[in-house]
Parts: sequence; C-alpha cells; structure tokens
Amino acid sequence: MNGIAAERRVAGYLVDRDFLVSSRRHFGGSGDILAAQHPTTPATWNPALIEVKASSPSRGPFGDFPPADRKELASTAKQFGCEPLLAWVTHLGILWLEQEDWPNGS
Repeated sequence: MNGIAAERRVAGYLVDRDFLVSSRRHFGGSGDILAAQHPTTPATWNPALIEVKASSPSRGPFGDFPPADRKELASTAKQFGCEPLLAWVTHLGILWLEQEDWPNGS
C-alpha cells in the first residue's frame, strides 16, 4: 500500500468514528493528519497529530519513522496541544501507537 492510500484509509477510519479530519499532505512539516473529536463525544484522544506509515511487516512500524522524525512530531504536537500518534497501516488493519509505545518514548 502506498502512502496516499494508507492516509486515506486512516482518515476514513477516523471519519467513520465521528472525527473531524484534515490532511496535512500539501503543507509540509511533521504529521500527515490532524484529527479532533466533537467536544460532546466521549474522548478517544485529545486532538491528535498523526503520522501514517505503511512500511512492510519486516521493517516494522518504525522502519520509516526514525528518532528525529518522532522527536519532530512529538514537539510539533506538544506546541499545538495535540497528542502525537503513529498509525501503522498493514494488510491486517491499523495499529495505533501512542508516544509512550515508541522506542525510548520518542
């Protein structure tokens, strides 16, 4: 699966669960998707800045998400009051990895 298809899959998943979703593809910087829930919805997450990866199972979720990129996503998310998330898309589905699940927490 290519990156655009993976991002669309994640965005569709979130929209189906009543998130407001915006793509950051054309703006550069860290994060591929910005997602927020309506304030009256029981919160799954705070607003989230999401990096989407579709690396192969042999590379794992962090194969194309090195420490410097993780640090940049975490920093940008914090700056704007968002939760940094990694959405790893595989043929089995979407694995959601919060910052505390990342290697060394970054």
